[in-house]
Amino acid sequence: MQDIRNMPIGIQDFEIMRTASYVYVDKTQFIPELEIVGRAYFLTRPRRFGKSLFISTLQAYFEGRKELFKGLAIEKFKTEAKSEWQSYPVLKLDLNAQEYTKKEHLTTVLDDHIDKWKKVYSIQFKANNSCSAFAKLIEALYKKFNQRVVILVDEYDKPLIASIENEELNNSYRSMLKAFYSVIKSLNGYIHLSFLTGVTKFSKVSIFSDLNNLMDISFDKEYSAICGITEEELESNFKVEIKDLADNYNKTYSEMLDILRTKYDGYRFSEKEERIYNPFSLFNVFAKEKLGDYWFETGTPTFMVHLFEQKDFILPDLERNIRLSMRDMNDYRLNYSYLTPLLFQAGYLTIKDYDREENVYILGYPNDEVKYAFLYSLMAVYIDGKSLSQGEFRIGLFKEAMQKGDIDKVLTLIKALMASIPYDTLPEDKLFLREQNYQTTIYLIFSLMGEYVRTEVHSSLGRSDVEVETKEAIYIFEFKVGGKSQDAISQIKEAGYAEKYSASNKSIFLIGASINRNKRTLGKWLIEKL
Repeated sequence: MQDIRNMPIGIQDFEIMRTASYVYVDKTQFIPELEIVGRAYFLTRPRRFGKSLFISTLQAYFEGRKELFKGLAIEKFKTEAKSEWQSYPVLKLDLNAQEYTKKEHLTTVLDDHIDKWKKVYSIQFKANNSCSAFAKLIEALYKKFNQRVVILVDEYDKPLIASIENEELNNSYRSMLKAFYSVIKSLNGYIHLSFLTGVTKFSKVSIFSDLNNLMDISFDKEYSAICGITEEELESNFKVEIKDLADNYNKTYSEMLDILRTKYDGYRFSEKEERIYNPFSLFNVFAKEKLGDYWFETGTPTFMVHLFEQKDFILPDLERNIRLSMRDMNDYRLNYSYLTPLLFQAGYLTIKDYDREENVYILGYPNDEVKYAFLYSLMAVYIDGKSLSQGEFRIGLFKEAMQKGDIDKVLTLIKALMASIPYDTLPEDKLFLREQNYQTTIYLIFSLMGEYVRTEVHSSLGRSDVEVETKEAIYIFEFKVGGKSQDAISQIKEAGYAEKYSASNKSIFLIGASINRNKRTLGKWLIEKL
């Protein structure tokens, strides 16, 4: 086993990365094009994807700290192009380190940054507000150094995301940020380059309406790998770690690479067929020499869970081919109808394919880490806390019973778990949501088993609720709310759900189960073998 190299877990400072012997995946090849092509850029990527590190890299570059770039792509470019290193005054605004629960929190952050910049560059002036101070600072820096200013904004949307459930506060933050960012446009002649990053693009709130020269590169194929790790980067930078991990799990190098792809790869940010690994998860895997759900351990935004608590979003729909136009993907509104674009922007969904004829993107889960950790976290939405605390154990019981073909045990466990769904007081016109909750709970149970699971699979005459395929058998489930188990069996037969499996040489079981509306759990069930 080789010595474990320093993995940059949580390291967002380029200087520390380069001087403390952390493993660094070179992204400096993107800098020359950014500098040549335009002046104002905008980039969205999911959390923990390397945005802050790239901002820090840009800061070091534009400060002219050439010693930090020794051996990197940008040094080679500079040498070959015979281009001199230059230094610019750099204003880096980091909006990440604040709770943002009061209006004055954002004002404080902006004022503190301006005070710090004034001290760093030894500039004195008075201003009535943050926007005025920002403008005066840019002008003063330009005059003092005879150089245009570089502006870098990390997590521009943190105040908006943090206040998303407080409409009044959110509106205040929007107005403040809109005014602040408008300075970049009004003083364009004093600015060499500006680069803003965040998780979401709030197209509907018009934060950047005055900044119409902003170039959004979030979906540009040229920049699809500007953050994250490509397959080529993985093998060229982490071959030793992959080999050690393979040895730990008694796998070959090729087998472990396949496991890493399934678990952590799959992000795609353009039409280009280039899939990106989540870097935070990979660094944790290699540092701890253990596969795990590391990205999800950093938490799911509370407001997102609250949206699902409305229980009017059909969760199994995320498994189907979700089709969205570019406009829809950039849209953001706080309601369940527009939950899908948010899931994409936050990294829970990604581009799986692109339909050129219809000009739409097909979305889906990027990988198993995101899918299964996300589904498990949502169990809390549909069952009580006591049941959730036992959820991992219960899922283990489900999986064991399923593998043994003990369908009675599986259904008994489902019955017990469904009984834990909290009581609701839905009005008459919303009773369909209760049945939808039953469907979603069943979907979560089967999905979390980790078997080959399909929900509501379409046949020529209809669709089944759940189909499960194990090594030995195929199980077709139909659940009837307020109906009879025999009716469920009859539907499976009449609709021909089992016909596509006739050549599989596996045992086929039909399972019909009723859901008792009054007792709010499973009623009777029947099992037939074809």
